[in-house]
This record gives sequence, C-alpha cells and structure tokens, in this order.
Amino acid sequence: MRVAKSYEGYTFDETKAYEKNGKLYVKATCKCDRCVKGVFPCRIENGMPVPHPAYGGICLQCGGTGILRKEVRLYTDKEFEAMERAKERAAEKRTSEREAKMLAEFDEKKKKWLEENGFNAENVTYVYFPADSYDVKETLKENGFRFNYNLFWHIAEVPAGYEDKVIPIQLGDVVEISAWGEGHYTIGSKEKVEAAMKAARPHAETPSEWVGEVKDKIVDLQATLTDIHNYQSHYGISSIVKFVTPEGNILKWFTSVNLDFEIGDEVLISATIKELVNDKYEDDAKVTIVTRAKLKAV
Repeated sequence: MRVAKSYEGYTFDETKAYEKNGKLYVKATCKCDRCVKGVFPCRIENGMPVPHPAYGGICLQCGGTGILRKEVRLYTDKEFEAMERAKERAAEKRTSEREAKMLAEFDEKKKKWLEENGFNAENVTYVYFPADSYDVKETLKENGFRFNYNLFWHIAEVPAGYEDKVIPIQLGDVVEISAWGEGHYTIGSKEKVEAAMKAARPHAETPSEWVGEVKDKIVDLQATLTDIHNYQSHYGISSIVKFVTPEGNILKWFTSVNLDFEIGDEVLISATIKELVNDKYEDDAKVTIVTRAKLKAV
C-alpha cells in the first residue's frame, strides 16, 4: 500500500488501515515543520528556542505536541500509478494550454511590433536609399515614411513613384524577435542597412578626387554650385554649399554668408583648403572642405 507523495515523510502502520466510504485510510504522524517540540519560536538563543509571545508560544499547527497527525488515504499500487498518470496528463494539459497562450501572445505582440516599426506582414520593410533623404525628409513624411536610427527612412508598403528609390530589408537580417514577441535590433544592423543603401546607389563614372593639400590656397577654380543645405547653428542659420568641378571633384563650404548665387550657377572659387575627408553623405567620396571662400560668376 502507498500514500500520496505529499505524505511520504509521514509514519503510518498499514495494518491499522480502516475503510471509509469504500476507501482505505490510515492515521499517519509526522514531525511538525513549523515548531520546535511544540514551541513556536520567535528566535534562537544559546541554541534554545525562545517562545513567541503570541498564544504562549504554542504552535497552532500541531497544538503544542510537536507532532502532526492526519488521516491519510491508502492506495494500492494500481491506484497509485493511475493517480500519477492522471497528474501527468493534467500537467501536460496545463503546459499545452500555457504554450498555446504564449504563442497567441507572441503572435499578437510581434504583429504590433512590426506595425509600430514599419515592417509588413511578410517581415519586410522598404528603405529609401538615395543620398538626398535629408533634403526631402518632409516629402518622405508626407508619403508615410518613418525614420529609425537603424533603418533610416523606411516604410512597410512602397508608395507610387518610389518603386526605384527603395530597397527591401528582411526582418531577420536586422532584428531578433524575443520569446515574448518583442523585436530588438541586432548589433551591426545599422551598418548592414547603410551598406545595402550604398550598393543600390548609382556610382559616378568619374570618382571625386581631392583638389590639393590642407592649407593650400586655390584660386579661381571653376565649378558648378550644385546644392545649398541650410541648418540651424550657434551662429544662426548656416549653410553647407556644395560645388562640383568639371572633372567631377566635390568641394564643400560651411558658411553663414548669404550667397548671391543659385543652384546651377557656374562660379570661380578662391579659398583655403581646411580638410580632406571621405564624406559618408557622398558614398565615402573624396570631398575637399574649404574655408574663407570667395565666389565670382563665370
């Protein structure tokens, strides 16, 4: 005969079993796990329990006897095995229900995360790759694009007119989805997207070269004014002015001077070379940064 696992620490004599409602029971005893020999201590001093002041320190679980006595059901080996199988089936059912609930929550949270981060149901987002994204950011916003540090300007579905200006980025290439359905951008995801954007841009047939050395002075260098980008600085409104020479070399001038020229004008530049850079905004092309520039119309 056997007892339930929760009573395996009890002492009982199955020869004294008795029948009750068609089932076998036995009186079982066990040392009380709440007290010390019937005394419920509040602390131990010199190895001896100090009775708790409530109820004179008598343990209410065992009534001060230090012994627990219970009426315990006795099972035959067949009944015990059947009970254990039932417990296992119940545990499997609870596990299955919990997994089904987690899966449903996972799908719901993942769907919400995809929507909030600009991915579609096929786990794809479309990234705007041309280098002029800053200049056209307001237009991109109006067309539903959103900006993200890792994905730059991107959108879940491609608007009309942008078919040749976006590249698809797969979710699995830049994001890990946790067991709870929440996405986290992986290390290097930004660099992966940047590389894909750069690869999609058309490369200039004639690469830009630096037009001198730092501190060199250039005089009456002919170039075309191709871009003026205004921004707020400590000195008020400043501009980044871009020029391209007939050879395809790029120069940039950071200035707060009001220009009397417009984009497309041919000019002669006299300036001092301040810095030579590989400009990430120009696909790492060689760009000559100038200062104290003076412009003359051609």
